[in-house]
Parts: sequence; C-alpha cells; structure tokens
Amino acid sequence: MSDAPRWSYSVFSETAVCEGFKPYLSYGIKADRLLPSGPEFVCAVHDVSPDLAFLHFLINRFNALQLDPCQLTEVITDFLSF
Repeated sequence: MSDAPRWSYSVFSETAVCEGFKPYLSYGIKADRLLPSGPEFVCAVHDVSPDLAFLHFLINRFNALQLDPCQLTEVITDFLSF
C-alpha cells in the first residue's frame, strides 16, 4: 500500500463580484486530502469559470490523475489559456 496522499477535488458555487459589473454566479475548485478520519481541506481556487460543465471536466481529470494541489492554480491557468 502506498503512503502517497490521496486527493479529492470538487466544485463549489459562489457569487462573484467584479467592480463595475453586476454580481454573477461562478464556480471554483476545492482540494481535500483524504484521510482515514475524513477529508481535510487543503486549498481552493475561487471564480474559475461560470461554466459548470467545464469545471466538472477539470475535476474529473484532477481526481483521476491525482493532481497534487500545489499544481492546482498552474493547471487551471493553463486550461484557461487555450
């Protein structure tokens, strides 16, 4: 059995506010470390996209590949740049 941490990514919704614009519904990504005692919050990236399907696309890959949370912001930025 591996001692490597296990990660779980999920989507959360929030009302985002940008100066000069109306508030809007946006989605972010949260990373948890899976421990025997239950999930432990690690980090979150807010206001990634208003496109829920896109966020589910990302978290499905992050969970399957067990992306390390230290890479989360960079990987999201890379996906958004295409």
